[in-house]
Amino acid sequence: MKKELDELNNISKLNHEQLEAQHKEEVTQLKKKIDALEANLSQLRQKNKVDETNLHKEHTKYDRQYTDNLLAYDTEMNQNMRTKQQAQETYEQVHHELVLITDELKQR
Repeated sequence: MKKELDELNNISKLNHEQLEAQHKEEVTQLKKKIDALEANLSQLRQKNKVDETNLHKEHTKYDRQYTDNLLAYDTEMNQNMRTKQQAQETYEQVHHELVLITDELKQR
């Protein structure tokens, strides 16, 4: 019986050693994988930071261009309105003078 217990004990020790070695191997592989993933994450964060900075610069540039174009359009429309108003005033003045001349000719 002692022999059987010793044999079972030895089998148990071997199983334990195999499982422990397997566990250590898995832990080592997982640590390597974690390290690789952390390095990849770090690279992605750096790349995203650069990309975000570039996108922000582009957004600012295009926002400035949009604002400048909008202001230029407003200025042009205001100038066109002034030109139209001056033309309307000139037309009304000439029309009034024409009506006066027409009335004067009718009276003669």
